[in-house]
Amino acid sequence: MKPDQRVSPCDGRKLVGTIVDIFPTVPPHLPMVSVVWDGDKSQERRWFPVRDLKVLVEPVPDVTGATIPQTSLRTWHKESLVVGIILAAVAVIKGQPIEWLGALAVFLTFMHAQIAFRLSESESRQSLVQVECYWKAQYYFLAKEACWFLYFICLGAWSALIGVLIFLLYPLWRKYHLGQKQWT
Repeated sequence: MKPDQRVSPCDGRKLVGTIVDIFPTVPPHLPMVSVVWDGDKSQERRWFPVRDLKVLVEPVPDVTGATIPQTSLRTWHKESLVVGIILAAVAVIKGQPIEWLGALAVFLTFMHAQIAFRLSESESRQSLVQVECYWKAQYYFLAKEACWFLYFICLGAWSALIGVLIFLLYPLWRKYHLGQKQWT
């Protein structure tokens, strides 16, 4: 690998970046490179072992010279759409304006949970783990949702209850979607 080469992680994440530095002998058994990922507004350099990256071939431009953009929805877009529709349906059925606030709060919490799960999944695939307690995130997530479920039943907060059910099912969806046999 050399500077200015385009790379992507070997673990299947849909990231693309450019190598900016190479450290072939630190440590001697694990050459490292510094990568800036596309779309990173801060242009922060991230360090990766060479073995965890693959070199990409640049996309072939079409006849006009422009690259063909990706038009399909990503998984997180589809998940957000499904959750948004479910929460909006609950708010409409309930018919109280306060349910819309609850639905919005649950939706934003879901968006946060999506990112947290992906960060945890990403950390579990790294050869050099940076956050050693990443595996605890799912346990705390499930424990808090069980507590919220009991609390919202007592209050009769329907949007929040539906949100708890969505959150409790989300880890199962991620497991199914990623084709994993065990929790990461």
